[in-house]
Amino acid sequence: MAVQQYNQSAKPPVLAWYMVYCVLLAVICLLAVGVGVFWMAAPEFMKMVMEANRANQTNEDIVAIKIVSAMYIIVGLPLMILYIVALFLPRKPWAWTYGIITIAISFLGCCCIPAGIPLLIYWLKPDVKRYFGMADDSQIPQPPPPPYDSVRLCEAQEPPQPEIEMESELEVQSEEEPLESADDKEE
Repeated sequence: MAVQQYNQSAKPPVLAWYMVYCVLLAVICLLAVGVGVFWMAAPEFMKMVMEANRANQTNEDIVAIKIVSAMYIIVGLPLMILYIVALFLPRKPWAWTYGIITIAISFLGCCCIPAGIPLLIYWLKPDVKRYFGMADDSQIPQPPPPPYDSVRLCEAQEPPQPEIEMESELEVQSEEEPLESADDKEE
């Protein structure tokens, strides 16, 4: 059975899905910006819509509409740019990281999580990392081994102590004063 070599120029299939994902999110952000601009530009239209829905309308409602529309523009515009830029990134390691960031940011919208999780799982695979020029774990240089075997050093028992002959007290006494035996006392 022949081992199949990875072709560096072949795009992993997840890249096509990533591009589709980025286009869809850019369109959603464009729609959010469009709604925000429309609400800001036509507050009278929104006032008419609100009057049709309820009789009690206050000036606070118009202020709330302006705040929400400003938020749509403030959040939608940078995110739209983020996803559009992701479509044109080169094959560099930092572009792979940019992809993870764009996928992770999309998780802030709960509707994107079902599509984002499988995309993230496939994005983290080694063939995608290789495509962007990142090293596999097997290609990362390992540090040289230490000059001593640290495992054995930790597992070893106490280092051997030089053997010092210790004399017992009895032997010390016998050298200094010979013990008198019962026969010696009788004499």
